[in-house]
Amino acid sequence: MKKAQKDVWSGILHRLESTVGEDRFNLWFRNIEPITFSEGTLEIGVPNLFIGEWLEKHFGDVIIEAARHEIPECKQVRFKVVAKLFKKVRETQLREFAGVAEEIGFVSDHTAEIRSDMLLENFVVGPCNRFAHAAAMEIINSTSTKFNPLFLHGGVGLGKTHILQGIWNSLQKRRSKRKAIYVSAERFANEYVFALRHHKLDSFRHFYRNIDVLLIDDVHFLRNKMGFQEEFFHTYNSLDSANKQVVMASDTHPKLIGKFKEALINRFVSGMVIKLEPPDFKTRVAILRTKAKQLRKVINPDVLRYIADTVTGNVRELEGALTTVIAYASLSKSKITLSLAKQALEATSKNKRNDISIEKIEKTILKHFDVTRAQLHSSRRTKSISYPRQIAMYLARKYTSLSTQEIADYFGGKNHTTVLFADRKVSRLREKDVELDALLKKLEQQITA
Repeated sequence: MKKAQKDVWSGILHRLESTVGEDRFNLWFRNIEPITFSEGTLEIGVPNLFIGEWLEKHFGDVIIEAARHEIPECKQVRFKVVAKLFKKVRETQLREFAGVAEEIGFVSDHTAEIRSDMLLENFVVGPCNRFAHAAAMEIINSTSTKFNPLFLHGGVGLGKTHILQGIWNSLQKRRSKRKAIYVSAERFANEYVFALRHHKLDSFRHFYRNIDVLLIDDVHFLRNKMGFQEEFFHTYNSLDSANKQVVMASDTHPKLIGKFKEALINRFVSGMVIKLEPPDFKTRVAILRTKAKQLRKVINPDVLRYIADTVTGNVRELEGALTTVIAYASLSKSKITLSLAKQALEATSKNKRNDISIEKIEKTILKHFDVTRAQLHSSRRTKSISYPRQIAMYLARKYTSLSTQEIADYFGGKNHTTVLFADRKVSRLREKDVELDALLKKLEQQITA
């Protein structure tokens, strides 16, 4: 590698370390290296698929931003497994993973991950989440387990974490004698590794199997990780047999979650499974009104309705748009008017097509092709199933802001390279196949309508 290229890569790494912090940088970025840069694409070598998928899903935007500071013409980043890196990291990866777990420790304070403002009292209830909220209130108000487990699923930013942390906050506020623990699936895995390495499995198991309410977030993190699934399976069985409550959240339905033990999936669906949907217009306005009240801002209803009509995605996007409008008014020292809101959200309005949900794309595909949702999310590769799945992935790449790994996760926990392959294949065929191009135009009209 030429010195100039080394300087560019060093600049990228420096920016990444400044952004993500030294600990996370050492854990995830220390064992990667640049391979090529061609036609606007920076190809980065990684030790294994797990690290490549993790980097794309959790740090994709950060990496691209850092790369563009050094290479302005960089349009995207791709990851490729490199054999020599795999050999280098094989012996150190578990130690680094456990190092993070050791800093956490399964006996440390779990409340550090809980936000005090995530209360069920300020959770805006609408048709999209009414059953989930009602189930949460039932758990708080009852000492028995009428439904166990409670499994919440839905896209990013729809309120799953809010409900889980809201249950914990409510139990603490009421000074309930029931011991509740909120933990992410990633942290549960980290703590398990720590206990395994330090011969403290008995303590780990005693800690998790002697609580009254287990609130575990992002359960989909455990897909493909059979060792962690086995431990969680026994943890769940221990709590369930003792009539203790388990509440879980995931990005998708248990049966579509990907590579999970069949026994665990059966446990997941044995209780109450509830899907959280994107909020409708009325609920979006209510969410914005609540957020404005929390920020102590008096905002004209017309402005709130405009934002709700412009941003149709999830709650985080809504709150982000409101924050943008408030910041724009503050920086320009102007009042928050409808005209100002339109200026502040002009880019959002122009890119409104990117607010299209992957669920809408999927529904459009299911209507057109003779295929079920379960088949679309399965690992079957017959042409009658893989073809519509590839088209769905292509449209998701084009019309949503989801990363390739998020799209892969949605369709059953596949590898992000599967999405990239589908995207390139459909794009290439579209240029040559007139009938396919006509079909795609028809589907695009339906999902953008």
